[in-house]
Amino acid sequence: MKYLFVFFFLILSFIFTPLIFADQNFSVSLDQTYTVSENGSTHITIQGEIKNKSNKYFPSMFSFLAGFTDIKNLTATDSLGRIKTNEEKNSNVTKIVLTFNNRPDGVGSKEDFLVTFDTLQVARKNGLIWEISIPGIANQADFESFNIHVIVPKSFGNPSYIKPTQIGNSLDFDKNTIGTSGISLAYGKIQSYNFSLSYHLKNTSILPVTTQIALPPDTNYQTVILDSLSPKPLNVLKDIDGNWIARYSLSASQEIDVLAKGTVLVVLNPKEELLSEKQKNLYLRQQPFWQTQNASIKKIATDLKTPRAIYDYVVNRLKYDYSRIAGSQTRLGAQKVLENPTSAVCLEFSDLFVTLARAAGIPSREIDGFAYTTNSTLKPVSLIKDILHTWPEYYDFQRKMWIMVDPTWQNTTRGIDYFSVFDFDHITFSINGESSTNPLPAGSYKISEDSKKDVSITFGDVTASENPQISVLMDFPSKIVSGLPLTGFLDIKNIGKTLVPAQKIMVESSTFNPKKNTITSDSIPPFGTQKTPITFNSGSFLTKEKETITIQVARNTLLKWVSVVPFFVGRQYFYEGVAFAIFSIIILIIAAKTRSLPFFRKRG
Repeated sequence: MKYLFVFFFLILSFIFTPLIFADQNFSVSLDQTYTVSENGSTHITIQGEIKNKSNKYFPSMFSFLAGFTDIKNLTATDSLGRIKTNEEKNSNVTKIVLTFNNRPDGVGSKEDFLVTFDTLQVARKNGLIWEISIPGIANQADFESFNIHVIVPKSFGNPSYIKPTQIGNSLDFDKNTIGTSGISLAYGKIQSYNFSLSYHLKNTSILPVTTQIALPPDTNYQTVILDSLSPKPLNVLKDIDGNWIARYSLSASQEIDVLAKGTVLVVLNPKEELLSEKQKNLYLRQQPFWQTQNASIKKIATDLKTPRAIYDYVVNRLKYDYSRIAGSQTRLGAQKVLENPTSAVCLEFSDLFVTLARAAGIPSREIDGFAYTTNSTLKPVSLIKDILHTWPEYYDFQRKMWIMVDPTWQNTTRGIDYFSVFDFDHITFSINGESSTNPLPAGSYKISEDSKKDVSITFGDVTASENPQISVLMDFPSKIVSGLPLTGFLDIKNIGKTLVPAQKIMVESSTFNPKKNTITSDSIPPFGTQKTPITFNSGSFLTKEKETITIQVARNTLLKWVSVVPFFVGRQYFYEGVAFAIFSIIILIIAAKTRSLPFFRKRG
């Protein structure tokens, strides 16, 4: 969004000094109407009134800065008809100067004027969402009144959000509600992004290693459709934070490039997500850069108490340091940024919020990812060498959901609300809750600092997610020894492009115990496989029979015949089973000694 800071200068009737202030000798009222057409062009009408408060002076000229460079069809009139206009374009604004025909003289005299022009810089369709941005007022005291009315086509439907929030979705604003941040509107229900992400992995060891990458995950704000992942991983699992972790095995000195392609669907209103007691405690812990036990931080958190108060404190306390975007960044963390509040980037805004929230007993964590912006000054991010964006979220127990907020952008936009209402512009790449540093988001997996850009995001046209698809295999021995437990596995594989939700597995047997059992599997990301153990008691040591096991998962029904042989016949199977168990333990010990690979992390 660009800002409209309006001022005017008045020339005296008898001297040539344009230095008369509005609040001393004149009062100004403006009433603006923004009429948006279906093609995005906006017709702006400004009705103004200048009232004289002095017998010594009268207005001759009026000037204001419009927060647009694309201005067409400019016209202006006063009470005597068409008046002279002059345009001076400078940076992101246009200075419009009006020369009046009529010059009202005397206390209480006034002059009405009308200015109209068209611009394409108010309404913009980004992907599937129409966004309307109207500049704010730099100095409200200059105006007796300042009103804005917005008219949009009926085809846009109801607004997804209005910033600042209005009662009853009213599109009429006065100077107190407009403020310096202006007005932001969005129309649409879902935003679609296509992504192409590269991850560079290299094993510098002479031994094989296993390493992992974080793929964009499903959250309560977004749904991910993972079209391709090349090369295919060993597995993709979901961690306690909800990250999709893809694991790869690299042989000695091996180097691979992983390419992930897909679509992210972003919605405005988050879904409910229950927080376990384990997670609650996890998201209150102190971590590197989140010094919750620091005395100063604990004192501030105790005074602030609520997420809103903490958010406002961070927005107002810190100052964004644009010079740190291009250069190398050293992450300060919460404690250091409090000592040096004028040199913050999004990492520090997020670190301070998360730390204060946790110190106040509010579960909180950090989100790393991509944020779409058309103005890197008002909404700073940088994709030079994949410096992305970071923002925090906190857990609302009353609403039973994670709530994303962006104190960085509220600070840099001079007040656009990113606490009460979020937007369609943020994409999560990774979630840092259990750790303040891991997992790393896409764009951080570089072999060297000189690696090329690895993140490509474009608008898409997909509006709905695909149905999950799974394959289910039963891995049970065909013969077991009576009296010993029957242990097998259910292999559930995600063969689709979307997350397979947690499944209820129904297990039935007419002879084995338990005869009926319900097991709940974890959710499985695309390209992921989950091995779920299932155990029965086969009964007496002398039992000899054939048993059927029935397993139902989703719409899949599996049958398995198992022969039970008496103990004295099946001892050879018993010994074979013991040997297999010992072999499996040895393999697990070796796998546990694998190492992770180092990566670079940069964000704006």
